[in-house]
Amino acid sequence: MPDPNAATAQYKVETTVDVDARSVTATMQATFRNDTGQPLQQIVFNVEPNRKPGIFTLTGVEADNLDKFSLTGPRLEVSLKSPLDVDCTLTVSLGFTIHLAAIQSGYLGRGYFGFSDRQLNLGEWLPEIAPFTHSSPGSWLTPQSWAVGEYSVSRMGDYDVTVKVRSTAGNMDVVGPGEAERVSADTWRFQASDLRTFTLSVSAGFSRLTAASDDGVTIDLYYFAKLQPNKAPDGTPISGPQHALETARQAVNRFTKLFGPLPYKRLVVAEGDFADGMEFSGMVFVSHDWFLRYEGKPDTWLTVITAHEIAHQWWYSLIGNDQGEAPYLDEALALYSELLYLEDKYPALVPWWWQFRVKMYQPQGYVDARTFDFTNLRLYINAVYLRGALMLQEIRERLGDEAFYRWLRAYAIAQSNRVATPADLWQAMSPADYSQTADIRLKYLRQPDPLNPTPSATRAATAAPTISATDLAPRPATDPCCG
Repeated sequence: MPDPNAATAQYKVETTVDVDARSVTATMQATFRNDTGQPLQQIVFNVEPNRKPGIFTLTGVEADNLDKFSLTGPRLEVSLKSPLDVDCTLTVSLGFTIHLAAIQSGYLGRGYFGFSDRQLNLGEWLPEIAPFTHSSPGSWLTPQSWAVGEYSVSRMGDYDVTVKVRSTAGNMDVVGPGEAERVSADTWRFQASDLRTFTLSVSAGFSRLTAASDDGVTIDLYYFAKLQPNKAPDGTPISGPQHALETARQAVNRFTKLFGPLPYKRLVVAEGDFADGMEFSGMVFVSHDWFLRYEGKPDTWLTVITAHEIAHQWWYSLIGNDQGEAPYLDEALALYSELLYLEDKYPALVPWWWQFRVKMYQPQGYVDARTFDFTNLRLYINAVYLRGALMLQEIRERLGDEAFYRWLRAYAIAQSNRVATPADLWQAMSPADYSQTADIRLKYLRQPDPLNPTPSATRAATAAPTISATDLAPRPATDPCCG
């Protein structure tokens, strides 16, 4: 009998990273337990690196009961000679190589997958067993790609990854989530459970700081020591890495109290040699730009982006969602969690946060818009992130803190390790509270009744509501993006 508590997707990976050649060679054994409730004639993998030509090469596919396979863009279909019965397992072995491209500048460069002079990043690099939609008939989901925002949707998995590094530079360090062990001078092993995806960063320039949360989660921060400002404009000694580490520790404490504990014993924060930040399970990137701009005060991008990416360990990792179809389920909640962090640690900065982070952009648009509705990053952030925060604030003011936090915690508990939908979020609210907030949903949502969705109630994506300019400050000439 299969273990009912075991993850339905388990990955064992052996990989060699050639830093000089900017290439990766890997073999992976992916074991899948059929949790779909129906026999399956094929298993589908999502292969994110194969969305662009010249990056990913599949070198082999093996499995008992294998009939044939085909790789088309990001979708690898492994067809079976006979169906895989419910609760039965199948192991598929894959071989592949990756040739990385240079990290592009700007907020759409997706620097978590690529290389710079200082860093080689492997985010969303592994083939992953696709999520299965339980519609009738059920089907495997491979999301479409989009230039703006994230569009991923991933099932939980357990990972056992061994990494060997080749480099003429020497003194390389490999950073990843979970339990990390340096097996030899050039080899590391990572073991991690309950991840949406497994991420690595390789660099010869990393230094590390370590702290622990109140409930014993180890927080490791990796940073480029030689590049850090060490004095504020007035000459006062400062440490951006120490500030980021303390922010991460305090954020874990705050969000654990509000939303419940994480399943991880270790979290990694890595300085990213690319714009902004990025969330992954058990590991996040915070941009080198935000470390450079730190001047010793908490009212800074380094504070809010670090707290934001830590919040994604709940809103995205623990509680998953379809980031293309319903991005507000992670991004609006992560942005609002920045405020919840500041209220606890720096309450005097709350007015600054509302002005700096939200109101100066005079945001418009529907909070529940899809990522695919936008071709402009600023407009996407304004609608999903910023108006999402405004919506959550109005709900909190209407219900009161106790009911508001009870709602979010109930949602987190009910949807842990799942891929949640908008209906799941609103179902976690009591019927009385749901009724009481109907006018707020009407103000902010394109589908104002997520528990009883009807096509006639869904307003056109282009018919975005506006906010009175009298309530908001003028938009600045400079327009930094959000994390």
